[in-house]
Amino acid sequence: QTCNSNTVHQVACQTAPDHRRSACSPLCAQAAANAVIMIDCGNATLPMRFAGPSNLTPEMYGKASQTAHTVLGVALACICVVWGAFIVLPERFGKKQCYAAAGALSAAAGLYLIAWVQLLSTPDFARRDLVQRQHTAIGRCLLAAGLQELLFARARRGERLSKTHDAWFANLAVVALVFVGHPQRASRAVVAHVAIGCCLLTGAYLL
Repeated sequence: QTCNSNTVHQVACQTAPDHRRSACSPLCAQAAANAVIMIDCGNATLPMRFAGPSNLTPEMYGKASQTAHTVLGVALACICVVWGAFIVLPERFGKKQCYAAAGALSAAAGLYLIAWVQLLSTPDFARRDLVQRQHTAIGRCLLAAGLQELLFARARRGERLSKTHDAWFANLAVVALVFVGHPQRASRAVVAHVAIGCCLLTGAYLL
């Protein structure tokens, strides 16, 4: 990989051949000091300071990010299917069943995302990096929303849980707003995240 003033692509300049390294030594020194690489996150490529475990390469991080996007996408799709089934076939699927299924999916997705951040980054990086902080916020809000749905599913007949339902909506609203503002470089990824955020906010409000 040749060195340039904009990015350092997944391989440090120190690994370049000697005749190339001498041509860009000031930039290589700066790149080594900043340790900046380009991480592929689904459709987006984000410049970030890589501070993961020593056995985790940037390529592995990129694949893990793609897997996380797939897992969360499948979880959100399944939640949509659960509530769609309740709307289309209310005689076959009860409200409590749907709350329980959707809550379990939401809580599982939240736990997965929290664990993903903790396992694939150092604690300092997880606290400092904006993208990882947003991932953690999404995971915590999904977990809280899922637990609140499970509480709804276990509620006795006539028990009023309006405040709990308001808290459920607040958690999903935070997730939706974070999706809308989640940093992306590719325009297609920006559109996808904004669309998902708007759909989450609308769906949560209607429920």
